[in-house]
Amino acid sequence: MDTARARVYKALKTIDKQDHLRIYHPVTRLRNPIYCHAKIMIIDDKILNIGSSNLNNRSMRLDTEADIAIMPDRRNDRDTITHIRNDLLAEHLDCDVQDISKYMTENSSLIACIEALRGDGKTLVPYSPPELINVEKWLADNEIMDPNGPDEMFEKFSKRGLFSGILSLRKGKGKR
Repeated sequence: MDTARARVYKALKTIDKQDHLRIYHPVTRLRNPIYCHAKIMIIDDKILNIGSSNLNNRSMRLDTEADIAIMPDRRNDRDTITHIRNDLLAEHLDCDVQDISKYMTENSSLIACIEALRGDGKTLVPYSPPELINVEKWLADNEIMDPNGPDEMFEKFSKRGLFSGILSLRKGKGKR
């Protein structure tokens, strides 16, 4: 799965003109990776999405996953989302929630906050995509291990691919 993640990450970085894209993962005090199956996305303290689905075709078509999105319209609810974000960051950066709140109030940059509070022990480390050999690139690009559905497993390689859904949308051929 890391091959597709690396390919998508590198593709997104090429269009990230303002250098805002970051992926971090948690490690223990001994720098061992902490495996987190749940995915949490918080957008501008306005949307909270929690779930188990991965950004791959198995999760979207071949597997049963559960996600929930909360989009509150009251200020109090947004404050709750902000607190959840700060609490999660404090947990993974091994600091107090007040440290996160204070930094965000003074600077408002989430990336700068994470970078300022990252430590040598339990912390968040930036994702570093692995160097892929040609066969790994080919496997990811042709979705050999991650078809769009059961039928696609039997399609020609020319009709499928890691970015085929995006490309067909750009050409106006895909479903919207």
